[in-house]
Amino acid sequence: MPLYRTIDIKCHLMDRKKQAHMPIHIEAGSDKQDLLNNGVKMSWFLHQSTSKKTGKKTARGRKTSARRINKSTTWDSARTLMGLRILGGFALLVSLCLVWQWTEGRLKSYISKTQSKTVIWEQVQLVDAPTWMSPFLRQQIQQRIAGELGQDPMDVQSLNQAVKSLASSPWVGQVARIARTTGGRVLVHAVYREPVAMVQSEHGYHLIDGQYHLLPGLYLEHQLAPVGLPVITGVGETLVRPGMVWGDAALTAGLQLVQLVSNQPYASQIKSVDVSQRDRRGRIRLTLLTHLGGQVHWGYPLGQGHPVEVTDAAKLNALAGLYQRCGQIDVSGKTVDIFTESVLVHQPIADNRTLVGYTYTQ
Repeated sequence: MPLYRTIDIKCHLMDRKKQAHMPIHIEAGSDKQDLLNNGVKMSWFLHQSTSKKTGKKTARGRKTSARRINKSTTWDSARTLMGLRILGGFALLVSLCLVWQWTEGRLKSYISKTQSKTVIWEQVQLVDAPTWMSPFLRQQIQQRIAGELGQDPMDVQSLNQAVKSLASSPWVGQVARIARTTGGRVLVHAVYREPVAMVQSEHGYHLIDGQYHLLPGLYLEHQLAPVGLPVITGVGETLVRPGMVWGDAALTAGLQLVQLVSNQPYASQIKSVDVSQRDRRGRIRLTLLTHLGGQVHWGYPLGQGHPVEVTDAAKLNALAGLYQRCGQIDVSGKTVDIFTESVLVHQPIADNRTLVGYTYTQ
Protein backbone atom coordinates (compact mmCIF):
# COMPACT_ATOMS: atom_id res chain seq x y z
CA MET A 1 0.00 0.00 0.00
CA PRO A 2 1.65 3.27 -1.11
CA LEU A 3 2.54 5.80 1.43
CA TYR A 4 1.48 9.44 0.97
CA ARG A 5 2.70 12.63 2.61
CA THR A 6 0.78 15.81 2.82
CA ILE A 7 2.71 19.05 2.27
CA ASP A 8 1.10 22.45 2.94
CA ILE A 9 2.10 25.03 0.34
CA LYS A 10 1.22 28.71 0.91
CA CYS A 11 0.14 30.22 -2.40
CA HIS A 12 -0.14 34.00 -2.84
CA LEU A 13 -3.04 34.91 -5.11
CA MET A 14 -3.12 37.97 -7.43
CA ASP A 15 -5.97 39.31 -5.35
CA ARG A 16 -4.32 41.50 -2.72
CA LYS A 17 -7.24 41.07 -0.33
CA LYS A 18 -6.89 37.23 0.07
CA GLN A 19 -4.30 34.61 0.81
CA ALA A 20 -5.07 30.92 -0.04
CA HIS A 21 -3.75 27.95 1.89
CA MET A 22 -4.40 24.83 -0.15
CA PRO A 23 -3.22 21.30 0.75
CA ILE A 24 -1.37 19.45 -2.03
CA HIS A 25 -0.86 15.69 -1.88
CA ILE A 26 2.48 14.53 -3.22
CA GLU A 27 3.61 10.95 -3.23
CA ALA A 28 6.57 10.01 -1.15
CA GLY A 29 9.67 9.75 -3.14
CA SER A 30 8.70 12.44 -5.58
CA ASP A 31 11.66 14.25 -6.79
CA LYS A 32 12.25 17.97 -6.94
CA GLN A 33 11.12 18.25 -10.55
CA ASP A 34 7.71 16.73 -9.79
CA LEU A 35 7.29 19.15 -6.95
CA LEU A 36 8.07 22.11 -9.17
CA ASN A 37 5.65 20.85 -11.84
CA ASN A 38 2.86 20.54 -9.32
CA GLY A 39 3.68 24.04 -8.04
CA VAL A 40 3.45 25.47 -11.57
CA LYS A 41 0.10 23.77 -12.13
CA MET A 42 -1.21 25.08 -8.82
CA SER A 43 0.02 28.55 -9.64
CA TRP A 44 -1.80 28.34 -12.96
CA PHE A 45 -4.97 27.26 -11.19
CA LEU A 46 -4.81 30.07 -8.67
CA HIS A 47 -3.98 32.85 -11.14
CA GLN A 48 -6.07 31.85 -14.13
CA SER A 49 -8.59 34.64 -15.02
CA THR A 50 -10.20 33.02 -18.05
CA SER A 51 -12.59 30.14 -18.43
CA LYS A 52 -11.20 26.91 -19.87
CA LYS A 53 -14.34 26.23 -21.82
CA THR A 54 -15.11 29.67 -23.30
CA GLY A 55 -11.76 31.41 -23.09
CA LYS A 56 -13.49 34.57 -21.80
CA LYS A 57 -12.56 36.53 -18.71
CA THR A 58 -14.33 35.58 -15.54
CA ALA A 59 -16.01 38.10 -13.22
CA ARG A 60 -12.96 38.14 -10.97
CA GLY A 61 -10.75 38.73 -13.93
CA ARG A 62 -12.79 41.67 -15.08
CA LYS A 63 -12.71 43.22 -11.60
CA THR A 64 -8.95 42.82 -11.44
CA SER A 65 -8.54 44.52 -14.83
CA ALA A 66 -10.77 47.43 -13.74
CA ARG A 67 -8.65 47.90 -10.65
CA ARG A 68 -5.53 48.02 -12.76
CA ILE A 69 -7.04 50.63 -15.06
CA ASN A 70 -8.15 52.80 -12.13
CA LYS A 71 -4.77 52.44 -10.57
CA SER A 72 -3.09 53.67 -13.72
CA THR A 73 -5.29 56.83 -13.96
CA THR A 74 -3.16 59.99 -13.60
CA TRP A 75 -3.90 62.81 -11.05
CA ASP A 76 -5.37 66.07 -12.56
CA SER A 77 -3.49 68.87 -10.78
CA ALA A 78 -5.32 71.68 -12.70
CA ARG A 79 -8.71 70.60 -11.42
CA THR A 80 -7.42 70.29 -7.90
CA LEU A 81 -5.96 73.80 -8.06
CA MET A 82 -9.24 75.22 -9.39
CA GLY A 83 -11.18 73.58 -6.56
CA LEU A 84 -8.80 75.01 -3.98
CA ARG A 85 -9.21 78.49 -5.46
CA ILE A 86 -13.01 78.27 -5.32
CA LEU A 87 -12.88 77.04 -1.75
CA GLY A 88 -10.52 79.86 -0.79
CA GLY A 89 -12.75 82.51 -2.41
CA PHE A 90 -15.78 81.20 -0.58
CA ALA A 91 -13.92 81.24 2.73
CA LEU A 92 -12.79 84.82 2.08
CA LEU A 93 -16.37 85.91 1.32
CA VAL A 94 -17.68 84.35 4.51
CA SER A 95 -14.92 86.06 6.49
CA LEU A 96 -15.75 89.46 5.01
CA CYS A 97 -19.44 89.04 5.86
CA LEU A 98 -18.62 88.15 9.44
CA VAL A 99 -16.26 91.12 9.78
CA TRP A 100 -18.84 93.51 8.29
CA GLN A 101 -21.55 92.23 10.62
CA TRP A 102 -19.33 92.66 13.64
CA THR A 103 -18.22 96.17 12.55
CA GLU A 104 -21.78 97.28 11.86
CA GLY A 105 -22.93 96.13 15.27
CA ARG A 106 -20.10 97.96 17.00
CA LEU A 107 -20.81 101.16 15.01
CA LYS A 108 -24.53 101.08 15.83
CA SER A 109 -23.76 100.54 19.48
CA TYR A 110 -21.35 103.50 19.51
CA ILE A 111 -23.82 105.86 17.81
CA SER A 112 -26.64 104.78 20.12
CA LYS A 113 -24.56 105.59 23.20
CA THR A 114 -23.14 108.92 22.02
CA GLN A 115 -25.90 110.45 19.84
CA SER A 116 -29.14 109.51 21.61
CA LYS A 117 -31.37 112.51 22.37
CA THR A 118 -35.04 113.46 22.28
CA VAL A 119 -36.27 114.81 18.95
CA ILE A 120 -38.16 118.13 19.12
CA TRP A 121 -40.52 119.28 16.39
CA GLU A 122 -38.23 122.17 15.33
CA GLN A 123 -35.67 119.58 14.19
CA VAL A 124 -38.13 118.02 11.72
CA GLN A 125 -37.73 119.49 8.24
CA LEU A 126 -40.44 119.03 5.59
CA VAL A 127 -38.39 118.85 2.41
CA ASP A 128 -39.98 120.76 -0.51
CA ALA A 129 -43.05 121.65 1.54
CA PRO A 130 -45.72 123.31 -0.66
CA THR A 131 -46.22 127.06 -0.46
CA TRP A 132 -49.93 126.71 0.23
CA MET A 133 -49.22 124.90 3.52
CA SER A 134 -49.95 127.18 6.47
CA PRO A 135 -47.49 127.49 9.39
CA PHE A 136 -50.09 125.93 11.68
CA LEU A 137 -50.46 122.84 9.46
CA ARG A 138 -46.71 122.58 9.04
CA GLN A 139 -46.20 122.55 12.80
CA GLN A 140 -48.92 119.93 13.26
CA ILE A 141 -47.12 117.56 10.87
CA GLN A 142 -43.73 118.22 12.49
CA GLN A 143 -45.09 117.49 15.96
CA ARG A 144 -46.74 114.32 14.72
CA ILE A 145 -43.44 112.96 13.39
CA ALA A 146 -41.35 114.04 16.41
CA GLY A 147 -43.76 112.28 18.74
CA GLU A 148 -43.15 108.93 17.03
CA LEU A 149 -39.33 109.02 16.97
CA GLY A 150 -37.27 107.55 19.79
CA GLN A 151 -34.07 108.93 21.27
CA ASP A 152 -31.84 106.35 19.57
CA PRO A 153 -30.97 107.58 16.05
CA MET A 154 -30.39 103.97 14.96
CA ASP A 155 -33.86 102.86 16.04
CA VAL A 156 -35.41 101.63 12.79
CA GLN A 157 -38.65 100.62 14.46
CA SER A 158 -39.48 104.18 15.52
CA LEU A 159 -38.70 105.43 11.99
CA ASN A 160 -41.12 102.92 10.51
CA GLN A 161 -43.74 103.96 13.05
CA ALA A 162 -43.26 107.61 12.08
CA VAL A 163 -43.74 106.71 8.40
CA LYS A 164 -46.98 104.85 9.18
CA SER A 165 -48.28 107.73 11.31
CA LEU A 166 -47.54 110.32 8.63
CA ALA A 167 -49.06 108.16 5.88
CA SER A 168 -52.31 107.95 7.86
CA SER A 169 -52.66 111.75 7.90
CA PRO A 170 -55.46 113.02 5.61
CA TRP A 171 -53.08 115.75 4.41
CA VAL A 172 -50.52 113.26 3.06
CA GLY A 173 -50.92 111.46 -0.22
CA GLN A 174 -47.66 109.48 -0.14
CA VAL A 175 -44.60 109.20 2.10
CA ALA A 176 -41.34 108.68 0.24
CA ARG A 177 -39.01 108.38 3.25
CA ILE A 178 -38.05 109.82 6.64
CA ALA A 179 -34.33 110.02 7.46
CA ARG A 180 -32.41 110.98 10.59
CA THR A 181 -29.18 112.85 9.89
CA THR A 182 -26.30 114.31 11.87
CA GLY A 183 -27.07 116.99 14.40
CA GLY A 184 -30.41 115.42 15.31
CA ARG A 185 -32.17 116.64 12.16
CA VAL A 186 -35.03 114.68 10.61
CA LEU A 187 -35.72 115.00 6.87
CA VAL A 188 -39.23 114.20 5.64
CA HIS A 189 -39.92 113.52 1.96
CA ALA A 190 -43.65 113.28 1.21
CA VAL A 191 -46.40 114.31 -1.21
CA TYR A 192 -49.17 116.42 0.31
CA ARG A 193 -52.79 116.87 -0.75
CA GLU A 194 -53.42 120.42 -1.84
CA PRO A 195 -56.92 121.83 -1.28
CA VAL A 196 -58.45 123.14 -4.51
CA ALA A 197 -62.05 123.92 -3.50
CA MET A 198 -64.47 124.18 -0.62
CA VAL A 199 -67.73 122.26 -0.51
CA GLN A 200 -70.76 123.68 1.25
CA SER A 201 -72.59 121.45 3.70
CA GLU A 202 -75.28 121.95 6.33
CA HIS A 203 -72.75 122.79 9.05
CA GLY A 204 -70.18 124.78 7.08
CA TYR A 205 -67.59 124.41 4.33
CA HIS A 206 -65.18 121.51 3.80
CA LEU A 207 -61.87 121.34 1.92
CA ILE A 208 -61.26 118.83 -0.89
CA ASP A 209 -58.25 118.17 -3.07
CA GLY A 210 -58.04 117.53 -6.80
CA GLN A 211 -58.73 113.79 -6.37
CA TYR A 212 -61.91 114.38 -4.32
CA HIS A 213 -60.32 113.55 -0.95
CA LEU A 214 -62.04 115.19 2.00
CA LEU A 215 -59.51 117.18 4.04
CA PRO A 216 -59.72 118.10 7.74
CA GLY A 217 -61.32 121.30 8.91
CA LEU A 218 -64.70 123.01 8.95
CA TYR A 219 -64.97 126.66 7.91
CA LEU A 220 -67.65 129.28 8.27
CA GLU A 221 -68.82 131.65 5.56
CA HIS A 222 -66.83 134.62 6.83
CA GLN A 223 -63.66 132.52 6.50
CA LEU A 224 -64.12 131.86 2.78
CA ALA A 225 -62.51 135.10 1.60
CA PRO A 226 -59.23 134.63 3.53
CA VAL A 227 -58.95 131.06 2.25
CA GLY A 228 -59.56 132.22 -1.32
CA LEU A 229 -60.68 128.91 -2.84
CA PRO A 230 -63.60 128.26 -5.24
CA VAL A 231 -66.78 127.09 -3.59
CA ILE A 232 -69.10 124.29 -4.71
CA THR A 233 -72.68 124.42 -3.47
CA GLY A 234 -75.66 122.08 -3.74
CA VAL A 235 -73.80 118.82 -2.95
CA GLY A 236 -75.66 116.13 -1.01
CA GLU A 237 -75.02 115.70 2.70
CA THR A 238 -73.31 112.32 2.37
CA LEU A 239 -69.94 112.94 4.04
CA VAL A 240 -66.96 110.62 4.41
CA ARG A 241 -64.09 110.53 6.86
CA PRO A 242 -61.18 112.93 6.27
CA GLY A 243 -58.67 111.42 3.89
CA MET A 244 -61.31 109.35 2.06
CA VAL A 245 -62.65 110.02 -1.44
CA TRP A 246 -65.95 111.90 -1.47
CA GLY A 247 -67.74 109.92 -4.15
CA ASP A 248 -70.60 112.12 -5.33
CA ALA A 249 -71.49 112.62 -9.01
CA ALA A 250 -72.57 116.22 -8.50
CA LEU A 251 -69.40 117.03 -6.59
CA THR A 252 -67.30 115.46 -9.36
CA ALA A 253 -69.08 117.53 -12.01
CA GLY A 254 -68.69 120.74 -10.01
CA LEU A 255 -64.99 120.22 -9.31
CA GLN A 256 -64.26 119.48 -12.97
CA LEU A 257 -65.85 122.80 -13.94
CA VAL A 258 -63.93 124.61 -11.19
CA GLN A 259 -60.64 123.20 -12.49
CA LEU A 260 -61.56 124.16 -16.07
CA VAL A 261 -62.23 127.85 -15.34
CA SER A 262 -59.74 128.36 -12.49
CA ASN A 263 -56.97 129.59 -14.82
CA GLN A 264 -59.16 131.93 -16.85
CA PRO A 265 -58.78 135.73 -16.44
CA TYR A 266 -62.34 136.03 -15.15
CA ALA A 267 -61.98 133.31 -12.48
CA SER A 268 -62.01 135.88 -9.65
CA GLN A 269 -65.55 136.93 -10.67
CA ILE A 270 -66.92 133.45 -9.88
CA LYS A 271 -68.16 133.11 -6.34
CA SER A 272 -69.24 129.47 -6.50
CA VAL A 273 -70.39 126.63 -8.75
CA ASP A 274 -73.89 125.41 -8.01
CA VAL A 275 -74.67 121.74 -8.70
CA SER A 276 -78.15 121.54 -7.17
CA GLN A 277 -80.22 121.98 -10.34
CA ARG A 278 -81.61 119.06 -12.38
CA ASP A 279 -83.53 118.78 -15.63
CA ARG A 280 -86.80 116.84 -16.06
CA ARG A 281 -84.85 113.60 -16.42
CA GLY A 282 -82.84 114.14 -13.24
CA ARG A 283 -79.59 115.08 -14.99
CA ILE A 284 -77.21 117.56 -13.34
CA ARG A 285 -77.23 121.18 -14.53
CA LEU A 286 -74.31 123.47 -13.57
CA THR A 287 -74.47 127.19 -12.86
CA LEU A 288 -71.72 129.74 -12.19
CA LEU A 289 -72.69 132.20 -9.42
CA THR A 290 -70.86 135.55 -9.49
CA HIS A 291 -69.94 138.04 -6.76
CA LEU A 292 -72.35 140.57 -8.32
CA GLY A 293 -75.30 138.25 -7.83
CA GLY A 294 -75.48 137.13 -11.47
CA GLN A 295 -75.87 133.61 -12.82
CA VAL A 296 -74.20 131.99 -15.82
CA HIS A 297 -75.95 128.78 -16.84
CA TRP A 298 -73.30 126.39 -18.05
CA GLY A 299 -75.56 123.39 -18.68
CA TYR A 300 -74.66 119.71 -18.43
CA PRO A 301 -71.37 118.50 -16.89
CA LEU A 302 -68.22 118.45 -18.98
CA GLY A 303 -68.38 116.06 -21.90
CA GLN A 304 -72.10 115.29 -21.43
CA GLY A 305 -73.88 118.18 -23.15
CA HIS A 306 -73.00 117.77 -26.82
CA PRO A 307 -74.88 117.45 -29.21
CA VAL A 308 -77.89 118.64 -27.19
CA GLU A 309 -75.84 121.67 -26.19
CA VAL A 310 -72.83 123.38 -27.69
CA THR A 311 -69.42 121.96 -26.93
CA ASP A 312 -67.45 122.84 -23.81
CA ALA A 313 -64.96 124.77 -25.94
CA ALA A 314 -67.81 126.88 -27.38
CA LYS A 315 -68.99 127.68 -23.84
CA LEU A 316 -65.49 128.85 -22.88
CA ASN A 317 -65.40 131.05 -25.99
CA ALA A 318 -68.74 132.59 -24.98
CA LEU A 319 -67.40 133.43 -21.50
CA ALA A 320 -64.25 134.94 -23.00
CA GLY A 321 -66.37 137.09 -25.37
CA LEU A 322 -68.55 138.38 -22.54
CA TYR A 323 -65.49 139.23 -20.47
CA GLN A 324 -63.80 141.10 -23.34
CA ARG A 325 -66.84 143.12 -24.40
CA CYS A 326 -68.49 143.77 -21.03
CA GLY A 327 -65.76 143.21 -18.47
CA GLN A 328 -68.10 140.88 -16.60
CA ILE A 329 -69.16 137.35 -17.53
CA ASP A 330 -72.59 137.98 -15.97
CA VAL A 331 -72.98 141.34 -17.76
CA SER A 332 -73.08 143.22 -14.44
CA GLY A 333 -75.25 140.85 -12.43
CA LYS A 334 -77.51 139.43 -15.15
CA THR A 335 -78.56 135.87 -15.90
CA VAL A 336 -76.74 134.46 -18.93
CA ASP A 337 -77.20 131.22 -20.87
CA ILE A 338 -74.07 130.03 -22.69
CA PHE A 339 -75.12 126.46 -23.57
CA THR A 340 -77.09 127.44 -26.69
CA GLU A 341 -75.90 128.51 -30.14
CA SER A 342 -76.61 132.14 -29.28
CA VAL A 343 -75.68 133.60 -25.90
CA LEU A 344 -78.83 134.62 -24.06
CA VAL A 345 -78.72 137.50 -21.56
CA HIS A 346 -81.88 137.84 -19.50
CA GLN A 347 -82.42 141.61 -18.94
CA PRO A 348 -84.79 144.48 -19.86
CA ILE A 349 -84.69 145.48 -23.53
CA ALA A 350 -83.92 149.09 -22.59
CA ASP A 351 -80.47 148.07 -21.37
CA ASN A 352 -79.29 146.25 -24.49
CA ARG A 353 -77.35 149.06 -26.18
CA THR A 354 -73.94 147.77 -24.98
CA LEU A 355 -74.62 144.18 -26.02
CA VAL A 356 -75.08 144.41 -29.77
CA GLY A 357 -74.83 140.98 -31.38
CA TYR A 358 -76.31 139.06 -28.45
CA THR A 359 -79.85 137.75 -28.05
CA TYR A 360 -81.87 139.13 -25.14
CA THR A 361 -85.01 137.98 -23.42
CA GLN A 362 -87.46 139.93 -21.26
